[in-house]
Order: sequence, then structure tokens, then C-alpha cells
Amino acid sequence: MTGVIRSADDLDTALAALPPCPPGKVRVYRGQTHNYAPMPSGLRRRLDRDAIWKVYSRNLADAAGVPLSEQMDSAELAMWYVWLPMLAQHYGAGSNYLDVTHSSAQAVWFALNAAAFHPEKSILGPPGPPSPEDLPSTVEWLEYSPFEETAYFYAFDVPAWSMQDFPARGDLVDLAQGPQPFRSPRVLAQQACLIRADQEKENGTLNDFLVAGTPLQIARPWTSSMPLPSVDDVFPSPAVDSWFNRFLSVPMILVPETDTGTATLRRPLPVMAIRGATPKYNGAVTATESYFAPALLHKALRGGPESSHAMPDVRNATPILIEAPVFVALPAADSDRWNHDLLHRGIDDRVPFFDVNGKECGLAGLRDTLFQFSTLEVSSWSESSRRDGTPFTRGIRVIRDSDEFTVYLILQESSSATLAAAGAVRFRFDATARRFVWSTPSAPTWKPFKELDLFGKPFFVALHFLRVISTTPNAQAFPSLFTDAGNGYNYIVRITAGDGRLIHVADPHGDADAFVVRSVDGEPFTHATGGALQFQSELAFADVSGEAIRDAIATEWRPAVTSSPQRTE
Repeated sequence: MTGVIRSADDLDTALAALPPCPPGKVRVYRGQTHNYAPMPSGLRRRLDRDAIWKVYSRNLADAAGVPLSEQMDSAELAMWYVWLPMLAQHYGAGSNYLDVTHSSAQAVWFALNAAAFHPEKSILGPPGPPSPEDLPSTVEWLEYSPFEETAYFYAFDVPAWSMQDFPARGDLVDLAQGPQPFRSPRVLAQQACLIRADQEKENGTLNDFLVAGTPLQIARPWTSSMPLPSVDDVFPSPAVDSWFNRFLSVPMILVPETDTGTATLRRPLPVMAIRGATPKYNGAVTATESYFAPALLHKALRGGPESSHAMPDVRNATPILIEAPVFVALPAADSDRWNHDLLHRGIDDRVPFFDVNGKECGLAGLRDTLFQFSTLEVSSWSESSRRDGTPFTRGIRVIRDSDEFTVYLILQESSSATLAAAGAVRFRFDATARRFVWSTPSAPTWKPFKELDLFGKPFFVALHFLRVISTTPNAQAFPSLFTDAGNGYNYIVRITAGDGRLIHVADPHGDADAFVVRSVDGEPFTHATGGALQFQSELAFADVSGEAIRDAIATEWRPAVTSSPQRTE
């Protein structure tokens, strides 16, 4: 059939006239409003906050009953290379897969409805009259509207993924056959599948899998015995789709706007807030909009929290907001993957900070810092988890005096807006033991390092970020990769030298500015991407000489040439 198709019957006739699906292949469909080269959205654009999305969605899967494996076995590889990208493709950041469907009707819907993002600004705050807790917010709604021009309907014949090895280019992943909890209401409603693409082959396209004679041209008005589904049918509400609800329910965080640098509340994940067809649907989405008060620790702490030992005035500290979940990606504090000798060195006294457009604005001090950790460190933000009163670490104050560090933890119960400070704990590096030792005002004798319940990991995370934002070339204090060499270990250690940049964030109320840590391309900092050192040692990484690694940096490592800072979002 030639010409533009305008009915389901004519589409069925056109599909029946296509070449038959070859043996061993599966025929699937895709609808697009424009005839772009069919390739995954992830290969058409930079994936927004991709690393954050993967880490947090893995945490959610763990909370949903798929525990994180200590070994990168086949099930864990499938998690990272198939099921987490599936969540990204259908709920947020995008992936290196092309989303297709078994249903020709679903493909028609996507062809005849155009998607566009529409920002909506509002004010979030506690119930009642205006208060200092009220903050500006911006939500990017994804809205679908009837597409009135000619659209395109594609058919692909592809092999089904065996579910054994990593999907090869062109393999079809049938999401309805995936493991729980990944058979979500959305993928079932859309009869969704994914086709694996490869940027290194055919420039990421999948044209060679297209059925001859497609794409077909289709257009409105559309005639069918079955009316086209509504947005609410294609994208089930967060009231029934637990994955949609999990991603939407993460509290919004303050981030700098690209035009003004002033902080506004935004979702920390690039989740698509779908604009539905009914007030009930949109109300369920809007009900997830919230922030965890207080939004700025350094502002709230001016009054002084309860503490066993008085904490110095926080106005002396440089406030740094961490946007990414980092605790799960870094070793436990008592792990022999941390090299304490590296951790306590290489921290600058002051570093440059930049505006949202990459312009250097001044210097920020690092001898007294207050880190505010991301709400993404919490894997469940359901109403029940908010009410159970579970305390968690919201931040850490680190005051550096010569080679000693005085540390305070900022704690908060999930059901309360009240902050408490725990500390002070003092740390210093013991060169003989090659480990930190610690003491407290009430027990001043230095003791061997141990995790100290809540203190150890937050302290190491803070030192890690202080070294990341320092311009001094530093070997990260843990190996990014290590393998057993039989008579020792092969280590690969990333080098940082200002890889993380402090970006100025203006308080919307004008009296409590802060900073976020971004990579040079403007994304929230998650990991170093520069050069690396490779070496072998019979020692555990904790016992490798920090001096030897520093000497290797000085003689062997050369900084990569990078472009100037890019605009941030």
C-alpha cells in the first residue's frame, strides 16, 4: 500500500503485505513523529545524570528485593547492562537501547502523539501562610498532544535475546519476560521491548534490521474500531506503578538555575513527570513533589543544634551540597581498599569556584567545610519510611588544623525537621600504623581506627571530595580496579586534579549561598574520569606507600587536556 494510512484496517492490510518475518526472528514495531534515523535515544544525546540514575535505581532494586551481589556474576551483569538501562529508557535518563513494542496499536499511539517538555514553576513549603521555608520549584512536565502531520511507523525483524550472555547488537529484550520486580505496569501496558544498539557499529543505527517497505506513513484523523488509548493508559499512574512512584518520590533538591545561578528545587533524577489526561492522574504525580526540610543544613544550623559538645559557628564553614549518591559506590570505612596515607594529604586550603556558566568567581576555603549529603543516599522515600523515625546522616562538618581533623555529624530523623550534631571526634594519621587514630574530648587518648559506627564512612567521603575539588594532583585513595595477580595485586588508580569544581549556588532568600560539586562537563560529580596509574604490589592497598604513589604521580602522570567548563543544568 502506498500513500498515507489513516485507519487501523488499512494499517493491517499494509502490514500483511510486508515480507514475512524470517525464521528465528521476532517482528516488533515503533512509531515516531519524524523520520529520524532509528537509533536509541541514548545514542542521539548525552544521557542526563546517567551515573546517578544507575546507582540510585540499583539501590531501589536492592530495596525491592534484588540484593546487590558482592560478585559481578551473570545476574549482576544483566542488572547493570539490561534491567537498569530498561528503567532509564522507560522512566528517565535514556539508554543505548531502542524501545519498541509487540503492539502495532501502541506504535500508532507514539507516532500520532508528540511529546514536549514544559517547565512549571511553583512554590513548595509547609502548609499554612507564607514562611521562610517556602522555596521556588521547577518541574519539567512531559506532555503529549495530538500530532497533526504525517508520522512514521516502523517494523523490525530481530533475534530474541537468549537471556544468557550480554545482548548483542540487534538482540530483542522482551521486558514481559524479565525478572521481577522489572515487569512494571508501564512496560506491560506498552507491550514494551528493547533492541540493543552499538555506537561502534553502523553509527548506532539499526537500519539493517528494518523490514523492507517500512517506515509506513500514517496520519490523523485515525479510524479504528478501538479508540486510541489515553496518556493514562500508556503511562500508568504512580498510584499503580511502583517504579514510577519510587523515582518521583525522591525529595527535590536545590540546584542552581542556568540563567541566574539562584537555587530552585528540582527533582534530583531525570524522571519524566508525565502530564496525564485526568485531574486524578496529575494529582497523583503532583502529590510526589516535596523536599526534605531543612533544605539547607548550613542555614538551619545557625541556631545551633543539640550536641554533646558545642559545634563552632557554621557561618565559618564552606557549605557544599553533594547531589549524587556516593556512599554505596565507595568502600566501607574499615575496608583495606582505603589508603589512609593518601586520604589525609593533598587537600588545598583554598580552591577556585565558578558560576553556572563556568566563569571563575573567586576562592573558597577548605579548612572548615560542611558537607550536605544527597537525599539519594536513602533508597526509599515512601510515606511509611518517612514516618518510621529512622535517623540518618544528613551531613558532616570537617575542621582541619594542620594534620588533625575535628568532625561533627549532622543527624536527622526521617519524621522530624530537627537536626542534631554528634561529636566532636578528632582524627589524625598515625604514620607507624599507617591508619587514622581517633579521640574525643571526653576520652583524649588516641585509639586505633575503627568505623566508629556512624563516623567512619562520612568522614572518608568528605575527605574524598576535599581531594577531588583540590587542584593538587591526587591519586584517589581507593583503587578503581584491582585484580589478584597471584603473588600480589594489580591496581588501577584514578588521578584527580580539580576534576570536581565548586559551582556557586545562590540561596533564593539571599542569605545562605552554597556550592555544589560538578564535573567539568557540568554533571554532578560521581567519579574521576581522567588518567590513571597502574602498578602491582603484594600489599593490600591500605598498606601501599602513599609516598611511592605520590612520587609516581610526579614522574609518570600528565594531566589530560580538557576544555573550558561547560554550562551546567
